[in-house]
Amino acid sequence: MSGNFLLHLDSLLIISSVPPNCHFEVDDVEDEWQYKHKFDYIHGRFLVSCFKDGASVFNKAFNALNPGGYFEMQDSLTITCIDSSGEGTQLMRWVSLMLEAATKLGRDWAKVKEYKKWMEAAGFVDIKETYFAWPTNTWPRGLHYKTLGVWAGEDLKDGLEGFSMAALTRAHGWTEDEVKALLADVRRDLDDRNIHAYMPM
Repeated sequence: MSGNFLLHLDSLLIISSVPPNCHFEVDDVEDEWQYKHKFDYIHGRFLVSCFKDGASVFNKAFNALNPGGYFEMQDSLTITCIDSSGEGTQLMRWVSLMLEAATKLGRDWAKVKEYKKWMEAAGFVDIKETYFAWPTNTWPRGLHYKTLGVWAGEDLKDGLEGFSMAALTRAHGWTEDEVKALLADVRRDLDDRNIHAYMPM
């Protein structure tokens, strides 16, 4: 692999060996970018509501790229259902609470819909927006979607406490025990094949 690449890690990695042409930097993308070189590729994934000012981050990415460089964002809108199977569930209660919390904390989850507009405003060209549906378990038909459901559901359950605790305790004033009690019910709902939920990606 050649060129300069900016990778922002969204989870802790344990690295036993690093190629000599690779190093990692931990930084806040909303601060001024002080890199001494330009990049060929900048990638962000599952950053959802972490930006206070997403448009400025997209501008920084554009200005930090070499001519012909690529900026890729992969993200999710909030979990929804294809039918009424989610009504009254703890899963959909959690979704509602998380949306309220993100908005209260100035990190509106719905801003993911703005990515294409922010790219255009920053000066990017040849922008391609692709939509996917990731089921939360094996409820849909077909091996492809069942496999996606296994992966997405397990990933979601693994990260549930990590991205719920701060939001629910800070925005709603919940205790840690109250959050954990809700999340136990949410995990059960995520495994319930009668709830036809998915993540719009």
